[in-house]
Amino acid sequence: MNSRQLAMDTRKLAVKVLPTTVKQTLLRRRWNFLDAAIKVREVTGRLGPLPDFLIIGGQRCGTTYLYDRVCEHPEICGALVKEIHFFNRETYYVKGPDWYRGNFPSPDSLKSNNGQGGRKITGEAAGYLFHPLAPSRIADLIPDVKIIGLLRNPVDRAYSHYHHMRRLGYEEAATFEEALELEGDRLRKEVEAGLFGAHHHHHSYLARGIYADQLQAWFDAFPSEQLLFIQSEELYRDPTSVLKNTATYLGLPGWQPEEYSGHKQFPYSDLKPETRAWLEEYFRLHNERLFDMLGVDYGWNE
Repeated sequence: MNSRQLAMDTRKLAVKVLPTTVKQTLLRRRWNFLDAAIKVREVTGRLGPLPDFLIIGGQRCGTTYLYDRVCEHPEICGALVKEIHFFNRETYYVKGPDWYRGNFPSPDSLKSNNGQGGRKITGEAAGYLFHPLAPSRIADLIPDVKIIGLLRNPVDRAYSHYHHMRRLGYEEAATFEEALELEGDRLRKEVEAGLFGAHHHHHSYLARGIYADQLQAWFDAFPSEQLLFIQSEELYRDPTSVLKNTATYLGLPGWQPEEYSGHKQFPYSDLKPETRAWLEEYFRLHNERLFDMLGVDYGWNE
């Protein structure tokens, strides 16, 4: 078992067995520790480069799995943490580019092992896909960065999202159906206040699945050759091919990914048939707009 698979298994166990208050306390302490480490890097001049690639989500679409697997490539060195959230959380964005660079490996750590000089590449993975300000912020700071997005059937994504929020203690609604009913009012209050806060991040079960609206902002901010969108179901079906294609897109040499079983999967009850039918109809036209935009039909409406 490699170190990244061990880390994945540890995260999975922690999310599964720890009480909610303990999980939230550990998350806060992790960010406090990270902030202290970055300040040391800033003072000592050991800042890393800006990232070469970003995996922007969507949430519950396999982002962690793809990032962990891609970072196994010998010419990639990951960030201090997978999700930095610099571009979609104001508390981090106001810290500025040097703080962001402090999250990435120092130049010495990025020396290539290929014997041809140059350096390894680095990147991060966070839920930037859904944040309306993220595309322009990223384009302003890192105009040449390569963007990778994962898109999962929005019905399955929404249901997985709900159970994830319940596990982390961020969702009080006892049923998925109740959470869907609450979503409109929850998000509307933040939008009216000009905020992208807790509800936008935690309770956007339907909104995050309207991919066409989100992707348009990315196509407006970046040329198409800097954007790679992957169907999550394809990643689950054939991870090796997806990983090889992703490495090629990033300009990396050929590579044979190792076998891997560290993907986070948590059991939960099946979605009610009537709820699934309602969601499929809700997303139908939005899916068709997405398929027209990408020139590919993912088969979600079948």
